Amino acid sequence: MDPTGKFKIDIDQAMMAPDGKLDQSVYNGGIDVGVISESDGSVFAGKFGDKDDKKRRLEGTANYDDDAGRMSFKPLVADHDEFGILVHLEFDNPETVSVMGEGTVDLKFKELSVFKTKETMRSLTADAF
Repeated sequence: MDPTGKFKIDIDQAMMAPDGKLDQSVYNGGIDVGVISESDGSVFAGKFGDKDDKKRRLEGTANYDDDAGRMSFKPLVADHDEFGILVHLEFDNPETVSVMGEGTVDLKFKELSVFKTKETMRSLTADAF
């Protein structure tokens, strides 16, 4: 992940990519994304297509007793082309993430049928990622 919170998921074969505006909620069905704190192992999980505003997310993390509450973010797909997906984690408190320590991005592809090959229109397999 670069300092602005962006990283690319590379795909080793051409896949179908949306043209036009990206529907963020589609990615919520296919990918789980979280940030794991290096200091205490706690996890904050973000949701694509999350309509909650920053204030509501921050209020929701007020009950956290660990680092996860300081790492709240909203994941967005910034670009999706046939060979990859550019993800941007918009941290609610970016200074806290960079000052308090390091975190690891945790990605889980939970529904591969969302991602189709361009050639056959079949679902990508796990080894494509």
